[in-house]
Amino acid sequence: MLLFAVRQPLSASQPEIIGPGCTTAFFIDKDCSGYGVGVKSSGDYPLSQGHPVGTPGWYTTGDKPDADDEDPAVNTTAQWQAKWGTDNAAMVRFLSTRKNFSNTRRIFYLSQAGSDPSARINDPHRPFRTLAPILTALQD
Repeated sequence: MLLFAVRQPLSASQPEIIGPGCTTAFFIDKDCSGYGVGVKSSGDYPLSQGHPVGTPGWYTTGDKPDADDEDPAVNTTAQWQAKWGTDNAAMVRFLSTRKNFSNTRRIFYLSQAGSDPSARINDPHRPFRTLAPILTALQD
């Protein structure tokens, strides 16, 4: 068996694909939609050390997260909600269908705008703010 691989040179403007889909050393984009963990709208992925760590800009995690990295047509929260829904049943359908989860009895929603005292399990409209009460609930 003879295998040929054509490799593009690594550059900040067009990073080399090294993983599933369009995943590079800088970001994860399994469905090649242009959205994913670490994807930057600027397309700037510096190869040098740049500014010292702790200064904003060059080391950020990206600003184009993917709501469903297995479906190239679903990238934003609005697109995910249009496809799956906005209630807990929507999340249960998504987790069961897309992630093959079999135990979706307790889903904990977390948000910076959440409130621990009023948060409820299985209610995306009443999210927790911190992990502490979630970790406590998981101990039972």
